[in-house]
Amino acid sequence: MAVVVLIGLENAHYKGQIRNATPPLGLACLAAFAREKRPGKDSFVIIDEAVKPLSSKQWQEKLAGITPDIIGISAMTPDANALTRKIELFKNLLPKTPIVAGGPHATALGARLLENPGIDYAVAGEGELGFAGLLDALEKGEKYPENYIPGLIFKKPDGSIKENPVNNDLLDVNTLPLPAWDLISFEDYSTLARMTPSKVGGFYAPIMTSRGCPFSCIYCHDVFGSRFRAMTPMRVIEHMEQLIYQYNIKDFEIIDDIFNLDYDRALEICRLIQERGLNICFSFPNGLRTDLLDRRLIRALAQAGAYHIAFAVETGSKHLQKAIKKHLNLEKVRQNIAYAAEEGIFTWGFFMLGFPNESKEQVKKTLDFAFSSKLHGAFFFTVIPFPGTALARQCLSEEKALAAASDSSYFITQNSLSQLSPKELSRMQTMAFLRFFLNPARIVRIGRDYPGGWACLLSRAAYFFELLFWVRRRRQVLS
Repeated sequence: MAVVVLIGLENAHYKGQIRNATPPLGLACLAAFAREKRPGKDSFVIIDEAVKPLSSKQWQEKLAGITPDIIGISAMTPDANALTRKIELFKNLLPKTPIVAGGPHATALGARLLENPGIDYAVAGEGELGFAGLLDALEKGEKYPENYIPGLIFKKPDGSIKENPVNNDLLDVNTLPLPAWDLISFEDYSTLARMTPSKVGGFYAPIMTSRGCPFSCIYCHDVFGSRFRAMTPMRVIEHMEQLIYQYNIKDFEIIDDIFNLDYDRALEICRLIQERGLNICFSFPNGLRTDLLDRRLIRALAQAGAYHIAFAVETGSKHLQKAIKKHLNLEKVRQNIAYAAEEGIFTWGFFMLGFPNESKEQVKKTLDFAFSSKLHGAFFFTVIPFPGTALARQCLSEEKALAAASDSSYFITQNSLSQLSPKELSRMQTMAFLRFFLNPARIVRIGRDYPGGWACLLSRAAYFFELLFWVRRRRQVLS
């Protein structure tokens, strides 16, 4: 039986008093799929450094106790430097153990990821088929598999790269096994900050009810493809009920790319939650196309248990909405923010500052949208051209895009693609946070509607101001 260790990397950026971590849904899905396709052949261990980082000595002791046959690491592009350090450590400790890299970073870089000699294999795109196929090949002793394994990338003995295309025959999400939640300790995450910024702690689980997004925003990675594939409403309910009755989870983060693309499906999920008497709550830290909402669906979501919705507006400029291929109906979004607030849902906005050639006037349009909206909270991020995205291809070479994204922070502006200097863009970002959150009327609404209660609100407020001071110190160091 092969012992497979799957690793989530530590958040390498801001380390405040509140740690941020979410149960690793992707790793749990990989393990569940491999278990189903290879019953009884593998033993899985998931280690998430976002919960508790390990020193080199602790890793040595842990891996000595597990003696893994394969190590898999999931990484985002901002984790690139952390990934390099971790692979160097593992290769020193276990030089003969194959290391597999996956996640959005592997999808973005493809064969370039194997420039790191410690990475034996990479799996790009939707990872289940490729990872299970690699396990099959290694079991047969095929170190350099000749058969097509979706998304698998490796270096041949002659030094050339074998790069299989990602899976074109995308998986039917209704036939996928439920994630291997038995490998996760939900208690480990119960005191940590989550993706949903309006709550800290408590037992919860992330769920994904659909994959794929037909829109073409230039700043997004394309991991799951453009074809929308959704679980049936009953399959979604089955997933929730498994977590409710086996793990006592009644709080869910829905992290689809676009949960509400099928309007009737979204309504039916809400109806079934109420019909089956599921006493749950749920949030959308991302995952909604907010100009496709309306009052009817917002009310249905609220009645079913929705308490938080993120509105990814990005820019208040209609010209930039077109340029970044987001094409949001801004007035519809503004209206839906107000509807959600009226229904008692905590509303949170995402805004991006510094798109290519963006003017100061266009930044002000974005800020004016945020300030005049009924949003309870907001993040104002600076634009980062991640490699593998259309945005990076438009404005930077692959090398510069990787350098800009590695160990990057959405709150520290070292370069600017816009007409504003990095210093001016940073100043406007800081002003945006302060003006937004120090608005007296907004403070009253936040206190009235905050779903986590006053203790949670005070801890998040302290976290926010600590973050601002950290950003200021980092800017001073880098300037």
